[in-house]
Amino acid sequence: MISWRMDLTVLTDLSASMFAACFVMLLIFLSIEQGEPADPDAPVVVVIQPVLSPQETVRLLHAHDARSGGASVDLFADRVELRAGQAHAVLRGDVAAGLARALPAGGPVRLYVFSHAFYGEAIAALRRQTISQIEISVPLALRDAGASQLAWNREFVRLGESDLTLPAFHEALAALLEGRTRPLGSVEGRAAGGSRMAEGREAPGLVARLRQWLVTFATIAFPLSGLMAVLWIETGPRRPVATAE
Repeated sequence: MISWRMDLTVLTDLSASMFAACFVMLLIFLSIEQGEPADPDAPVVVVIQPVLSPQETVRLLHAHDARSGGASVDLFADRVELRAGQAHAVLRGDVAAGLARALPAGGPVRLYVFSHAFYGEAIAALRRQTISQIEISVPLALRDAGASQLAWNREFVRLGESDLTLPAFHEALAALLEGRTRPLGSVEGRAAGGSRMAEGREAPGLVARLRQWLVTFATIAFPLSGLMAVLWIETGPRRPVATAE
């Protein structure tokens, strides 16, 4: 005897297989986005930071080049970069000891967080020296689209090299975050000899946003399609059951 329930079983198995394949794809995308896992032996540090206002965030990004004073520290997944005035240090080994030697007296220190791989060591070093910090988790639009935990977006680096005044930097940064490009020469306040942003270049972070959209679509659409197939079989017309004479 052949029943319509056999068709339901086959479609249910196919839906489960599709869901498993989508789940594996999701895990692959997440592993690409997150990069190398953090050191499991790294110290766990809980830090409560006040939420920065938009104006404070712009000022913090404008001061990244450290020419205005203080120290800027980039926390990448594979290294820590420190800038203080004209000094530039790259730390890959004992980050806490390296920061303790390289950090100037006083503060606060500006932290730009791409990854938390070295975050605990950095905070521990600052606490030992009683140095306060102000920090920001760098938005995806300001990161390199191909290595979001390893480098700044090239256009943002050019902004820092252009020696813009704060209002001009604010305007150019807004254009960058919105995915627009414009020549830096059109922004009032650009210092002489500053570099220019290329017109017509692909919007920064577009690849990362497209990948996130595809992951979200796959996570929702495929399980939903399997559920709809099951509901259609349950509520649709039933074939007559074949009986043996």
